[in-house]
Amino acid sequence: MPLIFTKSSAPVSAETKLQVFFDQAAEDYEQGKYDDALYCLTKVLALQPTHAEALENQGAITSIILFTEKAAELYSNACTENEPAIWEELFRSALLYCEQALKIDPLNYTALRRKYATLYQLAQHSDALLTIEAALNDTKLAQNDPIIYADQASILNLLNRHQDAYESAMQSFALADKHEEDRSLVAYKAIIRALKKVNDLEHALVWSREALMHYPEDRKLTDQRAELLSLLHRSAETNQRVRTAGSELQGSAAALSSVGITARAEAGGGAGVSADAGVGATLRL
Repeated sequence: MPLIFTKSSAPVSAETKLQVFFDQAAEDYEQGKYDDALYCLTKVLALQPTHAEALENQGAITSIILFTEKAAELYSNACTENEPAIWEELFRSALLYCEQALKIDPLNYTALRRKYATLYQLAQHSDALLTIEAALNDTKLAQNDPIIYADQASILNLLNRHQDAYESAMQSFALADKHEEDRSLVAYKAIIRALKKVNDLEHALVWSREALMHYPEDRKLTDQRAELLSLLHRSAETNQRVRTAGSELQGSAAALSSVGITARAEAGGGAGVSADAGVGATLRL
Protein backbone atom coordinates (compact mmCIF):
# COMPACT_ATOMS: atom_id res chain seq x y z
CA MET A 1 0.00 0.00 0.00
CA PRO A 2 1.46 3.39 -0.93
CA LEU A 3 2.80 5.46 1.93
CA ILE A 4 0.42 8.33 1.22
CA PHE A 5 -2.53 6.12 2.19
CA THR A 6 -2.80 4.69 5.69
CA LYS A 7 -5.71 2.27 5.79
CA SER A 8 -4.42 0.94 9.11
CA SER A 9 -5.04 4.30 10.82
CA ALA A 10 -8.11 5.14 12.90
CA PRO A 11 -11.49 4.77 11.18
CA VAL A 12 -12.08 7.51 8.65
CA SER A 13 -15.63 8.18 9.73
CA ALA A 14 -18.65 6.54 11.25
CA GLU A 15 -20.27 6.99 7.86
CA THR A 16 -20.06 3.67 6.02
CA LYS A 17 -20.31 5.37 2.62
CA LEU A 18 -17.39 7.66 3.42
CA GLN A 19 -15.25 4.69 4.51
CA VAL A 20 -16.07 2.81 1.33
CA PHE A 21 -15.06 5.77 -0.85
CA PHE A 22 -11.78 6.26 1.03
CA ASP A 23 -10.85 2.57 0.86
CA GLN A 24 -11.73 2.49 -2.84
CA ALA A 25 -9.49 5.51 -3.42
CA ALA A 26 -6.59 3.66 -1.78
CA GLU A 27 -7.24 0.56 -3.90
CA ASP A 28 -7.50 2.57 -7.13
CA TYR A 29 -4.25 4.36 -6.35
CA GLU A 30 -2.44 1.09 -5.71
CA GLN A 31 -3.63 -0.17 -9.12
CA GLY A 32 -2.40 2.96 -10.86
CA LYS A 33 -5.92 4.31 -11.46
CA TYR A 34 -5.11 7.82 -10.30
CA ASP A 35 -8.12 9.60 -11.81
CA ASP A 36 -10.45 7.07 -10.18
CA ALA A 37 -8.66 7.55 -6.86
CA LEU A 38 -9.12 11.32 -7.09
CA TYR A 39 -12.80 10.84 -7.92
CA CYS A 40 -13.32 8.72 -4.78
CA LEU A 41 -11.48 11.25 -2.64
CA THR A 42 -13.75 13.95 -4.03
CA LYS A 43 -16.69 11.88 -2.84
CA VAL A 44 -15.11 11.61 0.63
CA LEU A 45 -14.62 15.38 0.79
CA ALA A 46 -18.19 15.98 -0.34
CA LEU A 47 -19.32 14.05 2.74
CA GLN A 48 -16.69 15.52 5.05
CA PRO A 49 -14.96 18.63 3.56
CA THR A 50 -12.39 18.92 6.35
CA HIS A 51 -11.24 15.30 6.25
CA ALA A 52 -7.45 15.63 6.71
CA GLU A 53 -6.31 12.34 5.13
CA ALA A 54 -8.50 12.81 2.08
CA LEU A 55 -7.18 16.34 1.58
CA GLU A 56 -3.57 15.21 2.02
CA ASN A 57 -3.89 12.31 -0.40
CA GLN A 58 -5.76 14.42 -2.94
CA GLY A 59 -2.89 16.89 -2.96
CA ALA A 60 -0.25 14.15 -3.11
CA ILE A 61 -1.88 12.32 -6.03
CA THR A 62 -2.43 15.56 -7.93
CA SER A 63 1.26 16.44 -7.51
CA ILE A 64 2.38 12.98 -8.63
CA ILE A 65 0.22 13.24 -11.75
CA LEU A 66 1.63 16.68 -12.56
CA PHE A 67 5.24 15.56 -12.01
CA THR A 68 4.93 12.35 -14.03
CA GLU A 69 3.07 14.06 -16.87
CA LYS A 70 5.75 16.75 -17.04
CA ALA A 71 8.42 14.05 -17.07
CA ALA A 72 6.59 12.31 -19.92
CA GLU A 73 6.38 15.57 -21.88
CA LEU A 74 10.10 16.27 -21.49
CA TYR A 75 10.94 12.66 -22.37
CA SER A 76 8.86 12.88 -25.54
CA ASN A 77 10.48 16.17 -26.55
CA ALA A 78 13.94 14.72 -25.96
CA CYS A 79 13.19 11.74 -28.23
CA THR A 80 12.46 14.10 -31.15
CA GLU A 81 15.41 16.43 -30.54
CA ASN A 82 18.44 16.09 -32.83
CA GLU A 83 20.88 18.28 -30.90
CA PRO A 84 22.70 16.06 -28.34
CA ALA A 85 23.21 18.81 -25.76
CA ILE A 86 19.52 19.71 -25.84
CA TRP A 87 18.10 16.19 -25.67
CA GLU A 88 20.43 15.31 -22.82
CA GLU A 89 19.24 18.36 -20.89
CA LEU A 90 15.61 17.40 -21.55
CA PHE A 91 16.18 13.84 -20.33
CA ARG A 92 17.90 15.11 -17.19
CA SER A 93 15.00 17.47 -16.52
CA ALA A 94 12.57 14.58 -16.97
CA LEU A 95 14.59 12.60 -14.45
CA LEU A 96 14.28 15.41 -11.89
CA TYR A 97 10.48 15.40 -12.21
CA CYS A 98 10.46 11.63 -11.69
CA GLU A 99 12.48 12.12 -8.52
CA GLN A 100 10.01 14.76 -7.30
CA ALA A 101 7.14 12.30 -7.72
CA LEU A 102 9.12 9.57 -5.95
CA LYS A 103 9.77 11.85 -2.98
CA ILE A 104 6.01 11.85 -2.42
CA ASP A 105 5.64 8.11 -2.96
CA PRO A 106 8.85 6.07 -3.47
CA LEU A 107 6.80 3.13 -4.79
CA ASN A 108 4.81 5.01 -7.42
CA TYR A 109 5.03 2.70 -10.43
CA THR A 110 4.40 5.36 -13.08
CA ALA A 111 7.29 7.45 -11.74
CA LEU A 112 9.57 4.39 -11.46
CA ARG A 113 8.86 3.38 -15.06
CA ARG A 114 9.54 6.87 -16.35
CA LYS A 115 12.71 7.02 -14.27
CA TYR A 116 14.27 3.81 -15.59
CA ALA A 117 13.29 4.68 -19.17
CA THR A 118 15.00 8.06 -18.83
CA LEU A 119 18.10 6.50 -17.27
CA TYR A 120 18.20 4.07 -20.19
CA GLN A 121 18.17 6.95 -22.67
CA LEU A 122 21.01 8.61 -20.75
CA ALA A 123 23.00 5.34 -21.11
CA GLN A 124 22.99 4.88 -17.33
CA HIS A 125 22.14 1.22 -17.76
CA SER A 126 23.23 -0.03 -14.34
CA ASP A 127 21.12 2.63 -12.60
CA ALA A 128 18.18 1.82 -14.89
CA LEU A 129 18.47 -1.85 -13.91
CA LEU A 130 18.57 -0.96 -10.20
CA THR A 131 15.38 1.08 -10.63
CA ILE A 132 13.67 -1.84 -12.37
CA GLU A 133 14.74 -4.21 -9.62
CA ALA A 134 13.41 -1.82 -6.97
CA ALA A 135 10.06 -1.69 -8.75
CA LEU A 136 9.90 -5.48 -9.09
CA ASN A 137 10.78 -5.99 -5.43
CA ASP A 138 8.22 -3.56 -4.02
CA THR A 139 5.25 -3.05 -6.33
CA LYS A 140 2.58 -5.51 -7.43
CA LEU A 141 1.94 -3.50 -10.58
CA ALA A 142 5.51 -4.15 -11.70
CA GLN A 143 5.44 -7.83 -10.78
CA ASN A 144 2.42 -8.38 -13.04
CA ASP A 145 3.59 -6.21 -15.95
CA PRO A 146 5.25 -8.05 -18.86
CA ILE A 147 6.59 -4.76 -20.24
CA ILE A 148 8.97 -4.17 -17.35
CA TYR A 149 10.41 -7.68 -17.73
CA ALA A 150 10.94 -7.08 -21.44
CA ASP A 151 12.68 -3.79 -20.65
CA GLN A 152 14.77 -5.55 -18.04
CA ALA A 153 15.82 -8.10 -20.69
CA SER A 154 16.92 -5.31 -23.04
CA ILE A 155 19.06 -3.66 -20.37
CA LEU A 156 20.57 -6.97 -19.23
CA ASN A 157 21.60 -7.65 -22.82
CA LEU A 158 23.39 -4.29 -22.92
CA LEU A 159 25.21 -5.29 -19.73
CA ASN A 160 26.24 -8.60 -21.37
CA ARG A 161 24.12 -10.63 -18.93
CA HIS A 162 22.53 -12.57 -21.75
CA GLN A 163 21.29 -15.61 -19.83
CA ASP A 164 19.58 -13.36 -17.28
CA ALA A 165 18.11 -11.40 -20.17
CA TYR A 166 16.62 -14.57 -21.63
CA GLU A 167 15.02 -15.46 -18.28
CA SER A 168 13.49 -11.98 -17.99
CA ALA A 169 12.20 -12.23 -21.56
CA MET A 170 10.56 -15.58 -20.78
CA GLN A 171 8.96 -14.05 -17.67
CA SER A 172 7.60 -11.27 -19.86
CA PHE A 173 6.08 -13.82 -22.22
CA ALA A 174 4.59 -15.83 -19.35
CA LEU A 175 2.79 -12.73 -18.08
CA ALA A 176 1.71 -11.39 -21.45
CA ASP A 177 -1.97 -11.87 -22.12
CA LYS A 178 -2.41 -13.04 -25.71
CA HIS A 179 -5.40 -10.70 -25.96
CA GLU A 180 -3.21 -7.69 -25.17
CA GLU A 181 -1.47 -7.37 -28.51
CA ASP A 182 1.20 -4.81 -27.60
CA ARG A 183 2.35 -6.71 -24.53
CA SER A 184 2.62 -10.08 -26.29
CA LEU A 185 4.46 -8.51 -29.21
CA VAL A 186 7.00 -6.88 -26.89
CA ALA A 187 7.52 -10.22 -25.13
CA TYR A 188 8.14 -12.06 -28.40
CA LYS A 189 10.71 -9.50 -29.51
CA ALA A 190 12.48 -9.64 -26.15
CA ILE A 191 12.82 -13.45 -26.34
CA ILE A 192 14.14 -13.36 -29.91
CA ARG A 193 16.73 -10.70 -29.01
CA ALA A 194 17.84 -12.63 -25.93
CA LEU A 195 18.24 -15.91 -27.83
CA LYS A 196 20.19 -14.14 -30.55
CA LYS A 197 22.55 -12.69 -27.92
CA VAL A 198 23.33 -16.16 -26.53
CA ASN A 199 23.84 -17.33 -30.13
CA ASP A 200 20.95 -19.78 -29.99
CA LEU A 201 19.90 -18.89 -33.52
CA GLU A 202 17.85 -22.01 -34.18
CA HIS A 203 15.53 -21.42 -31.22
CA ALA A 204 15.39 -17.71 -32.00
CA LEU A 205 14.16 -18.65 -35.48
CA VAL A 206 11.47 -20.91 -33.99
CA TRP A 207 10.18 -18.08 -31.80
CA SER A 208 10.38 -15.70 -34.74
CA ARG A 209 8.24 -18.03 -36.84
CA GLU A 210 5.63 -18.29 -34.08
CA ALA A 211 5.59 -14.52 -33.54
CA LEU A 212 5.00 -13.87 -37.24
CA MET A 213 2.06 -16.28 -37.20
CA HIS A 214 0.39 -13.95 -34.68
CA TYR A 215 1.72 -10.64 -36.05
CA PRO A 216 2.42 -11.15 -39.78
CA GLU A 217 2.34 -7.43 -40.55
CA ASP A 218 4.94 -6.38 -38.00
CA ARG A 219 7.95 -5.03 -39.89
CA LYS A 220 10.43 -5.39 -37.04
CA LEU A 221 9.61 -9.09 -36.63
CA THR A 222 10.10 -9.57 -40.36
CA ASP A 223 13.47 -7.81 -40.19
CA GLN A 224 14.48 -9.89 -37.16
CA ARG A 225 13.69 -13.11 -39.03
CA ALA A 226 15.62 -12.00 -42.11
CA GLU A 227 18.63 -11.20 -39.94
CA LEU A 228 18.43 -14.57 -38.18
CA LEU A 229 18.29 -16.41 -41.50
CA SER A 230 21.31 -14.46 -42.72
CA LEU A 231 23.26 -15.26 -39.56
CA LEU A 232 22.37 -18.94 -39.79
CA HIS A 233 23.45 -18.99 -43.45
CA ARG A 234 26.81 -17.41 -42.60
CA SER A 235 27.21 -19.81 -39.69
CA ALA A 236 26.54 -22.78 -41.97
CA GLU A 237 29.11 -21.49 -44.49
CA THR A 238 31.67 -21.07 -41.70
CA ASN A 239 31.03 -24.59 -40.44
CA GLN A 240 31.42 -25.94 -43.95
CA ARG A 241 34.75 -24.16 -44.34
CA VAL A 242 35.89 -25.60 -41.02
CA ARG A 243 34.88 -29.09 -42.08
CA THR A 244 36.66 -28.65 -45.43
CA ALA A 245 39.80 -27.40 -43.72
CA GLY A 246 39.65 -30.34 -41.31
CA SER A 247 39.39 -32.79 -44.19
CA GLU A 248 42.35 -31.15 -45.92
CA LEU A 249 44.43 -31.35 -42.73
CA GLN A 250 43.57 -35.02 -42.36
CA GLY A 251 44.64 -35.59 -45.97
CA SER A 252 47.93 -33.77 -45.37
CA ALA A 253 48.59 -35.78 -42.24
CA ALA A 254 47.95 -39.01 -44.12
CA ALA A 255 50.33 -37.92 -46.88
CA LEU A 256 53.06 -37.03 -44.38
CA SER A 257 52.59 -40.35 -42.64
CA SER A 258 53.02 -42.13 -45.98
CA VAL A 259 56.24 -40.24 -46.64
CA GLY A 260 57.57 -41.23 -43.21
CA ILE A 261 56.81 -44.89 -43.80
CA THR A 262 58.59 -44.78 -47.17
CA ALA A 263 61.59 -43.04 -45.66
CA ARG A 264 61.86 -45.59 -42.90
CA ALA A 265 61.62 -48.44 -45.37
CA GLU A 266 64.36 -47.00 -47.58
CA ALA A 267 66.61 -46.27 -44.62
CA GLY A 268 66.21 -49.73 -43.14
CA GLY A 269 66.80 -51.60 -46.38
CA GLY A 270 69.57 -49.66 -48.07
CA ALA A 271 72.15 -48.50 -45.51
CA GLY A 272 71.80 -50.91 -42.66
CA VAL A 273 70.20 -48.19 -40.40
CA SER A 274 67.76 -49.46 -37.78
CA ALA A 275 64.05 -48.68 -37.93
CA ASP A 276 64.46 -46.43 -34.85
CA ALA A 277 67.10 -44.42 -36.65
CA GLY A 278 64.65 -43.99 -39.53
CA VAL A 279 61.96 -42.61 -37.18
CA GLY A 280 64.46 -40.16 -35.72
CA ALA A 281 65.45 -38.99 -39.14
CA THR A 282 61.83 -38.42 -40.13
CA LEU A 283 61.11 -36.30 -37.01
CA ARG A 284 64.21 -34.16 -37.62
CA LEU A 285 63.30 -33.42 -41.24
